[in-house]
Amino acid sequence: MPASARLRSGLAILALLGAAGLLGPLLAPFPVNARDGSALLAGPSAIHWLGTDEEGRDLLSLLLHGARVALLVGWGTVLASALVGTALGLVSGLAGGRLDLAVQRLVEIAMAFPGVLLAILLVFVAGRPGIASVVLALALTGWAGYARLVRGLALSLRSRGWVEAGRMLGLGPPRLLVRHVLPAVAGPVLVLMTFQVGAAILAEAGLSFLGLGPQDGASWGTLLEQGAVLFVKAPLMGVAPGLAIALAVLGVTLVGDELRERLDPRSEG
Repeated sequence: MPASARLRSGLAILALLGAAGLLGPLLAPFPVNARDGSALLAGPSAIHWLGTDEEGRDLLSLLLHGARVALLVGWGTVLASALVGTALGLVSGLAGGRLDLAVQRLVEIAMAFPGVLLAILLVFVAGRPGIASVVLALALTGWAGYARLVRGLALSLRSRGWVEAGRMLGLGPPRLLVRHVLPAVAGPVLVLMTFQVGAAILAEAGLSFLGLGPQDGASWGTLLEQGAVLFVKAPLMGVAPGLAIALAVLGVTLVGDELRERLDPRSEG
């Protein structure tokens, strides 16, 4: 796919996802918890365009609410992980010495555990599954990738001539960081953030599928779990949330590929 078409396709998907997440309550034909006792596991109709679940709730309304959950978890996780990981990576790469060694040990410990398994443990220990606990669990396992990336970039920047020139001109560490270091690491960090949004959406869907996500029943992962059980009676219960997850991940992946070619200096493109 040409780069321009890839970017347009990704942005169109993300715009659709953003509209569903932000305007979901206005676009949804029914309140998320409204139940129609006369239409349990009903198929598509003029009233319920995608049918209903086993409790009589409108599937389209649930999917729109699930888009909001996906956006909150995806971007909340990525922003928290990027802030913590970038700060620690900069400190580690620029300070060096024992502080660098201590941060790298933390990174190694965090990356030694499978992220999803550690998130499952953290959500289980929290005892109250919800959006906040899922974001916290995924952020605690996701910051290490940013720290390692930024540390490597900071180490390479320390020896650059223009950084040394800034030091010789009397620029203090804060001004040197803001003027020279942060602009150099912003591109690769933004690329990683874009890809990690899709990973966070998938992780939240997996946690919800296991019953460790938001408990209002409108998460895409929760709908997917219900659809897997009721697939024979109501195929759309499993197909619709699965397509929504795949579409969201496809959108951020397309945009991330394009950003990587344009912003990441390590990319061959």
